[in-house]
Amino acid sequence: MHSALIAGNFTLDDITIGSCNYSCAGGPPSYAGLFLSTYKMKLTIAGCYGHEVSMIVDSLRCRNVKIVSPCNGCQATARFRLVGSKKREIAVIDPGCRITRIPEESFEYSIVNGVCGEIDLEVMKTIRERARFVYLDPQGLLRIRKRGKVEMFAGPEFIEYIKRADIVKVNREELETVTGISDPESAYAKMKIPMIFSERDRVMLLSSGKRLELEFKPVKVYDGIGMGDLFGAGFVLGMMISGERMGLALGHAAATAKPTERGLFKVPHWREVMGRARELERQVKEV
Repeated sequence: MHSALIAGNFTLDDITIGSCNYSCAGGPPSYAGLFLSTYKMKLTIAGCYGHEVSMIVDSLRCRNVKIVSPCNGCQATARFRLVGSKKREIAVIDPGCRITRIPEESFEYSIVNGVCGEIDLEVMKTIRERARFVYLDPQGLLRIRKRGKVEMFAGPEFIEYIKRADIVKVNREELETVTGISDPESAYAKMKIPMIFSERDRVMLLSSGKRLELEFKPVKVYDGIGMGDLFGAGFVLGMMISGERMGLALGHAAATAKPTERGLFKVPHWREVMGRARELERQVKEV
């Protein structure tokens, strides 16, 4: 049976879309965890949480997901305020707890996806030692750990996280923050680590001597929250099933399965998206 670890905090998201305001449990453990829990695997989540998101934690445990709260037990939930379907305004209400340890076991795959600087470097080093394949979404590593409007900065330790990943997934804003370069091929030449780059109508994977690319029609989204987390979960599941091409295809299929739904309602069952993923896999081109 496959095994996977998700490292990152649960969140409570206060969301405003037009005149509609609502709150929803979120964070990579919620979106990626719910999706991967529909596939038969040994799934572990290392993420801090408080009572505000206890219902989603209980739901995941009912699906046989192992959840550990790897902090000092203060039970503070990371909380965000997000405005607009494209998340044009993001503010940190509470950065939550730091993740200081993970379970003492080995994993085939690990998704490292923090929300606000909560993953310590020593934890990243331990994950590298215990996981065969490490997928890194650096969004939370780039956010300055403070309350208020989200500001992004690649601190001096950032390269130490990158060195311990097998692949890094970035959008254009993150790419420019990390490298100061907007062109993905030039940025890859600087980073020298396999990289997934996504933008409005394509997603590509750049690695040594190879570039895989999937073009698609942009979809209309409602709140856009969690779609990057779903892509990461889909990519890792695609890697489990058959490799990088399926990773890109299943990542996109999972992220865009229910884009007009609110919050966690957009999480699909893996069987719902496999047909679409197999179609997309045939469209992945080596450039």
